[in-house]
Amino acid sequence: MSKGNYKQAALDPSMNENPEIWGAHGYYFTENGEHVWGNLSSAVGEEAFKQGYIKGAPDLREWSIDEAVNSPAGFEAASWGMNSRGVAERARKILGWKPQERSLYEELPDIVRSEAGRLGL
Repeated sequence: MSKGNYKQAALDPSMNENPEIWGAHGYYFTENGEHVWGNLSSAVGEEAFKQGYIKGAPDLREWSIDEAVNSPAGFEAASWGMNSRGVAERARKILGWKPQERSLYEELPDIVRSEAGRLGL
């Protein structure tokens, strides 16, 4: 199989029964580098300020778990402080996959603009 083509694996009849590609193992992470949620939240705030969606430079402060869970964002706000690591190890090994697009940080200006548009800002 050519390197990195999951679609080809889906269309190639010789791959249909490969347990390393399908079934219980048929779940793949993709990523283009690592990030720390706190740093990402700072970068989102800075980008929203830069694009004029928030007034005044963002001011970060730590919240207790109770403050986060009881905020309008609920559990999602608390989850930003949790650890998680997703590495595309199997996608690289089994499918020969490799990231080819921009990193999350490179995407931030477009993400912030898109979310602001979705919210009607």
